Amino acid sequence: MSIQRSGRAVTIAVLMLAACRGERKPTHFDTAGVRRADSVAAIVSEDTTSTWDAAVGPLLAVTTDSGSNTVSVVGGTDSIPGVRSPLMLDLFGRSGLVGTSILAPGASDAHGDCAAWPVSHISAIKSKWSVGLESGRALPIFLDSLEAMRSTDSSQFVTNVIRLAADLKVTHDSIFSSVPFVVQRAYRFRTENIEGIVALVQRNIPTEANPRSDYTTFIAERPIGANEPYHIAYQKRTAGGDDQTVVVSVLAAVTLVRTHQPILIVRYEMAEGEMVGFIERIHPGAWRATWTSDYSGC
Repeated sequence: MSIQRSGRAVTIAVLMLAACRGERKPTHFDTAGVRRADSVAAIVSEDTTSTWDAAVGPLLAVTTDSGSNTVSVVGGTDSIPGVRSPLMLDLFGRSGLVGTSILAPGASDAHGDCAAWPVSHISAIKSKWSVGLESGRALPIFLDSLEAMRSTDSSQFVTNVIRLAADLKVTHDSIFSSVPFVVQRAYRFRTENIEGIVALVQRNIPTEANPRSDYTTFIAERPIGANEPYHIAYQKRTAGGDDQTVVVSVLAAVTLVRTHQPILIVRYEMAEGEMVGFIERIHPGAWRATWTSDYSGC
């Protein structure tokens, strides 16, 4: 399974405040597709409290950057209210705040053979961005990516990430015990109080008859300026065939103005679809997946 699972056209997922994740079943799937989608979606949400944080604001917008201003409106139930008036959005990426835009009122149902989010529109913007929140709701957290680091710095960072991964409880699987980790995605970040790492590590068994992959996402933190080792604050693993694993992409990180809590906004990429969600720092040394959207895909 490729890390880039699909070439989706640009969409923006607008996640309404009143809508927590429901148990909606995709209505256009064949029976086999429903079972597969539900089982993988359950892996994503099994440890999630599915509670929208009011401090995030009335909605979240997510784009896949194809250049269109058509957006998808996503909520946690089948009945999704439309956007009643134009809304100013702050647009964020992994580099921080990148601009503003306006979300148009109204939303219409999307049509097709697969489960899809209703659509709306935003005003055009040239800057590359990933997520949007109502203006004034959040402050950006810069994510320092592995790719952007100097070679010597990146080598040390990869070593640290793999060392942390080796100590994760969820990665002790005899099937993969002799398979080395590969760092697929990794970022460093800072808040007012902590230095953090968020990473996705992978192990593969590429046998022709039964190829298997192991994906683990984790967050580690320590106090600002400390020399002590990083403490694992969150971990989530999926393993199996292509239709049994979930790849996590971090879209942006922000600090909520009202609560001063940091939050990661993530996309869960599956074989034929996706979900989006929040992973929040609930108290020192502990992060938790607090909300996930409905599934979109086949």
